[in-house]
Amino acid sequence: MSAAPHLDLAFAPGADGRSRLTRRYLRYPWAMTRPFWLDSAPAGMATVIPQSASSVILAEDRLRQRLAAAAGAAVHLTSQGAQAVHPGGGGPAELAWELAAGPGHGVDTVAVAAEGVEDALVLEGFQIVNARL
Repeated sequence: MSAAPHLDLAFAPGADGRSRLTRRYLRYPWAMTRPFWLDSAPAGMATVIPQSASSVILAEDRLRQRLAAAAGAAVHLTSQGAQAVHPGGGGPAELAWELAAGPGHGVDTVAVAAEGVEDALVLEGFQIVNARL
C-alpha cells in the first residue's frame, strides 16, 4: 500500500487469551469504538466496527485501510450496516484494504452492502499479505 492508510489497526494475542488492539491510527473519515468480544469460537476473537464519520462514501474518495493480525490473533472486522454512497463527477470511490496476517492468525471480514443513489459506484479491493508480525 503506497499511500498512508486512513485506518491502520494491528492486533496481537494478550496474556488473557483475548486478541488486543496494539496499533490504532485513524484519520478522516474513519471513527471506531473500542474492540469487544462476542464469540467463543475462536476464543478471544476481537470484533471491531470502523465507521465513516461523514456517514457516506463520496465519489472520488480514495480510502486506504490496513489490518494486521500477529501470530495467534483473531479479529472480526465488520460494519454498522449498509454504507451510503453518493455519486460525483470524478469517477467511482475506491476502498483498498491490506490484510497482513502472521502464522496462526484469524481475520474475518464481512462484505458491506453499499446503499446509494443511481450511478454511485464503489470499487473495493483486498490485498492479503502473509507477514511475520
